[in-house]
Order: sequence, then structure tokens, then C-alpha cells
Amino acid sequence: MVSPADVVALGKELTEAEADWQIHARGRTMHSFMAVGANRPEAGIQYNERSARRAWPSLVGFLAEAFRDEQRSDVWMSLASGLLEVLTDLCSFLSASTRRL
Repeated sequence: MVSPADVVALGKELTEAEADWQIHARGRTMHSFMAVGANRPEAGIQYNERSARRAWPSLVGFLAEAFRDEQRSDVWMSLASGLLEVLTDLCSFLSASTRRL
């Protein structure tokens, strides 16, 4: 996992590069936190319902901003939402598969 000092260092580097950036830090949250069924904390992978619920509006807002100038932003948002579902299912599948190894 990334330390708070590393997050601050990344923010400093991005600011110095004059990047338009955001970092959303979530306490007690591991990788794959939106993948229902992910449960390998020893590998830094675990579903977290609270973090997933809190992250969803941020993701939707980011996608809306990223595609706001597109004529078909509603189509892009629908595709992005579908892709997220597929990726979530894939993460759950991989998590379940690696438990059997």
C-alpha cells in the first residue's frame, strides 16, 4: 500500500508539473475495493462496500467531466458504466480463481 508521505510527494510532483489532478484517498481500503468477492488481504486485495459506495459518484463525475464536450456523452457514460461492471466481474473471477491455487 502507499504511504501518506508518498501521496503527498506525488501531489507535489503533479503540482510542479502544472497537471490538473485529484487524489482520492480511502482509509482501510485495499486494491480491488469495488470488486464484490475480492478477498485476498494478504495480497492487498479486498472488497470494501463503504469505499465502493463512496467512490462511485467520484468515478461518474470524472467520466462526465472527461466526456462533457463529446456530442454523445450519454453513450460514453453508458459504455464506461458497462466496462466498469465487466472489470468488476473480472476482478471477482480472478480473486476467486487465485484462492483455488
